[in-house]
Amino acid sequence: MQASSGGVLSLWLASVSQEAEDYRPGSGSPLAPWTDSVGEAVAGHRLVIANHALLQVHAGAFDRSTLLVADEAHALEQAVTVASTAQVDIRAVENLFADTERWVREFRRADASEFSRLLREGQRLLETEAMPRAAQAVFDAVGGEPGRRVATLASPYGGLIAVAGARQLLGRLERLGGWAQAAGRELARLTRLPEVQQAPWWEREHAALLIARVGLLAQEAATVVADARDVLGTSPDPVDTTGEAAADDGDEEPEWDEEPPESAQDLVDEPLQQALPGLTARTGLANRVVFASEGGEVTAAVAARRYPFSVSSAPIELSADPQWRRVRSGFRRILYVSATLRVAGSWAFVRQRLGLGGEVDVCALPSPFDASRQARLLCFADFPSWAEHPQAAHRTVAHQLAGYAREVVSERHGAFEHGALVLTTSTAAAEAVSERLLERLAVDGASLPVAVAPLLGNARAAREFHELGGFCVATRGMWQGVDFPARRLGLVWINKLPFAPFADPVIAARRAAAAERARVAGAADPEAAATGEYYLPLAAMELRQAVGRLLRSVDHRGVVVISDRKLAGTTALRRAYRQVFLESLDPGLLTADPLTGEAAGGNIVTMAQGWEIIWRFLDEQGRLGASRAQELCTPQALEEHTLLPATRRIRQAGLSAQEVARARVDGTLPSLLAERCEAVAGHLRFQDGPMALKPEQHAVVRAVGENRDVLALLPTGFGKSYTFQLPALVLPGVTVVVSPLVALMADQALELSSAVGGAVRALVGPMAESNSRGGKTEVAEELRGTRRHGIKLVYVSPERLADRRF
Repeated sequence: MQASSGGVLSLWLASVSQEAEDYRPGSGSPLAPWTDSVGEAVAGHRLVIANHALLQVHAGAFDRSTLLVADEAHALEQAVTVASTAQVDIRAVENLFADTERWVREFRRADASEFSRLLREGQRLLETEAMPRAAQAVFDAVGGEPGRRVATLASPYGGLIAVAGARQLLGRLERLGGWAQAAGRELARLTRLPEVQQAPWWEREHAALLIARVGLLAQEAATVVADARDVLGTSPDPVDTTGEAAADDGDEEPEWDEEPPESAQDLVDEPLQQALPGLTARTGLANRVVFASEGGEVTAAVAARRYPFSVSSAPIELSADPQWRRVRSGFRRILYVSATLRVAGSWAFVRQRLGLGGEVDVCALPSPFDASRQARLLCFADFPSWAEHPQAAHRTVAHQLAGYAREVVSERHGAFEHGALVLTTSTAAAEAVSERLLERLAVDGASLPVAVAPLLGNARAAREFHELGGFCVATRGMWQGVDFPARRLGLVWINKLPFAPFADPVIAARRAAAAERARVAGAADPEAAATGEYYLPLAAMELRQAVGRLLRSVDHRGVVVISDRKLAGTTALRRAYRQVFLESLDPGLLTADPLTGEAAGGNIVTMAQGWEIIWRFLDEQGRLGASRAQELCTPQALEEHTLLPATRRIRQAGLSAQEVARARVDGTLPSLLAERCEAVAGHLRFQDGPMALKPEQHAVVRAVGENRDVLALLPTGFGKSYTFQLPALVLPGVTVVVSPLVALMADQALELSSAVGGAVRALVGPMAESNSRGGKTEVAEELRGTRRHGIKLVYVSPERLADRRF
């Protein structure tokens, strides 16, 4: 067919969509005999393989006697949520208007004046910029990084409906949906005219596609508004459009000054009843959450008309979602299959999330793999914080991976064996790690391939790693669904626990629903109960998938590293993390704590301890010589492998308590301290030699060495912070810095952390991890001397210092 059409047919097929089953029987298309609709395909085959989304949309095409095997059932909730979500994306609306305008200009077969009038009316909705300005007001009320903000407009558990912009946005969305309904009807009337019915089939299909797109817009907008109405309990009154209708006489294009764009201040001051009248919160709980999302880069240069955003409505609980209920009731038998359906040995999470009652039987088959023999799992307790020390974390991953490559990764037949798959929780982390890794490999003179998924795309990155080996750095898209040959993969590095975005409207609503259930059940702490019932198990399922990338056959061997210090610690929350996350993994990967008996306590190790275990395991597997493994397990070799060169040199520049005592006795401590401080200053700036201190800085450092109190008055930008930071890093013990400037403390801590990592803590709000219960516990243990965490510098506010609990 392609040859006979001279290549035109393939281009045409690429330009149309089968979303609306364009080539179904009776469509009049000559392609109809050659294609199957979903219903035809199902009826004509005994075995049908479909993805979750297609199942959700076309569940009615199957006979009730069909046996449904839902593979990868752990991902069903997300897939069903996506399929059940109604969304109006303003960029898609703009594209629809552009395509419709082009179609009207080229349409010559009938009088389209009424449709042209409707089109101008729709254009006016966009040209007034009321919708994007309302969206901007909503996102500004939420705050956050422009381009990535989300805002809950209406939810049974809260929302921004009290913000004028939210009501304005929903009101305009209802008008847009009403326009789409009218435009769709008129467009359908035109296509039914005899002169249009006689047009070539491709013209008719083009018109049919436009009708489908306009109809989808009307349906999605109506669903979003209806869901908001359901949540809030009353119906919006129609928005007054008399002035706008009068301005359009149906013959001329509207001008900008006929209805000037509303200002942001107008949106704030506008009475709520004018934007979406009659909407008030109600006490009954609906099952939908309506939210807005920014859809890309937002800068001051982006005009309001081009502001990228969308408004969506999604189900909260699948057990109460009508569409999911229809899917389940459409099959007499359903098998929910996955390797990751239990959390800490319990089926409760998947039962609750998919709405499965006790009548659904469970079956857990033993793994065909011997994880205790094939793999090791290590969780680094002293790894730099990804939240507070990101640069140090990126550099440390690259440094240790490069060292692993030097010892283990080898070339064979033009490809590399026993490489590493690095799984990160964000694109930014993947790009930073890959950049540092490429730099480190270049320094080592290694020519190993590095497939970076955010740059190549998941499919191409997976293919290149499969064929060439080396390294693959990926994001959440490759945490599941990818397999690599045993010869290619020897290490899976997971940068941190895969917590869902806390501010995601759907996640927040589901967590709130869990808290409400706990409250009704009489829980003492409903929020904590919701975290344990929903939020932690949700992330644990993802972690299980990521860990599962290593062992895909009995031939696979290797190591899993989780570089998230949140798994370490003695607080109740940290213990809960270990129980939910680690005890959900294959028991063969777990090592019990010999002192406490905690099932996974032995998997929490320092970086040095972890790499000693790794080197000895690789020796057992024949991937590393026994003598070389012994060399790599010496204290000096482990320090060189786990610590960044600058960090190692800074530590080596430090003085022990004995050295300080001797220098104080012989009177050389002031000069020795100044010398070491200059060396540390050079390392902090990543330069080869020491950095000379200014005379005033030198005087302060010497006074510290002489054990004298100092009042230093130095100008801004002179380097005051070095006068206490450098002695703190050189002298033994912990230095407490008191400052009322929270932002300054956070900035200084972050800057120092690029070289010294977790040695610096700031007990202030912006440093969430340091200021958490676990972070405070580590500081307390360090100050009391009951446990060492390598902390050298602690920033606190005067209020925190004055608190007797500090």
